Amino acid sequence: MSRFPSLSLGLARAARFGQRSAFVVGCALGVASVLAAPGCGGSARDPFGDARHLRVGLDPSAEADAIEERLIEDGFVRAARVDAPNAVGLAMRDEGGRSVLRIVTRRGVVLAVAAPTEALTRSEVGLVEAPADLDGDGHVELIAAATDAATERRCLALVRVLEDGGLAEVTPELRALGGEPCLEALSDLDADGRFEVVAVTRFGALAWGSAPRVPVVFVPFPNEATEGAVPGARWQALSGDRATRFFQRERAEREAALRTARGEANVAGAYRLGVELAAIARHAGADTDTQIGVLRSAADGLTLGVAASERWLEAVEYVRRGWRTEAEAEAMAEESEVVAEAEGDDATE
Repeated sequence: MSRFPSLSLGLARAARFGQRSAFVVGCALGVASVLAAPGCGGSARDPFGDARHLRVGLDPSAEADAIEERLIEDGFVRAARVDAPNAVGLAMRDEGGRSVLRIVTRRGVVLAVAAPTEALTRSEVGLVEAPADLDGDGHVELIAAATDAATERRCLALVRVLEDGGLAEVTPELRALGGEPCLEALSDLDADGRFEVVAVTRFGALAWGSAPRVPVVFVPFPNEATEGAVPGARWQALSGDRATRFFQRERAEREAALRTARGEANVAGAYRLGVELAAIARHAGADTDTQIGVLRSAADGLTLGVAASERWLEAVEYVRRGWRTEAEAEAMAEESEVVAEAEGDDATE
């Protein structure tokens, strides 16, 4: 496994919802920027009149049947449906390019989103047909998807159905990966019947022709039951021998491609591969100096013009700042100062 289909969306940490309206539930999810429900900042009103489809009191399957029937009357056809214990996910689309996603539990409709939005932030929403208990922890998970209109990247969000019929997002924490991370795909790396999830980080700030992209695999692990925590398994980056083998394969593929790029004097291609190899080194645990060394060595044997030299230097500084642009580094520093000041104020009270 090496290349994954293009997708997008930054997904945030898990957030449990309480007794909230079905129409703002998407705002509570960390996926608000992509699966935002009506009323979320900057997103459009759902044009498909969810109030007509809300039939709280029925069992989830009957509720979903009623929703599907009424959307069919509006010209939609089923794109995907997942019937799970105590929950149903339903994705529909029409010939005009409109799409809707509904998740129904015993509370009724608990997630209702649509695309495209008036602001054209997302072009499509959908549902992945996959095992209802993806991580094997005994809890139902459904996999929502949304396509970013600007980049055409399709990203996934994992949502767990809680005992009370609410939802909690359990997508892996991706922000530490840097760049523009997105959960892209499911995979069975070892052909053992157990699924892993694959996030792809796209470094748009370092794009030269095409943006560098690097995958990172996440696997489920038991989550200790603590007060206020979302019950069930959580996801963590692949580690140990399995991670070593995975990154060795990714590195070998790019090193072979880099040799070809050098032979063809393809400076832009060598640059992209150098960034990807440096990112792989980072995910494999190498320090910053080693990452920069890997990036610089990609230019060995090439004749760089002024513009190419500047791109390489900009990439080196990007890596030195922790894989952040200058603006992102400054924003993070300011945020850290605010947090430190707040903690100092708490300590003096």
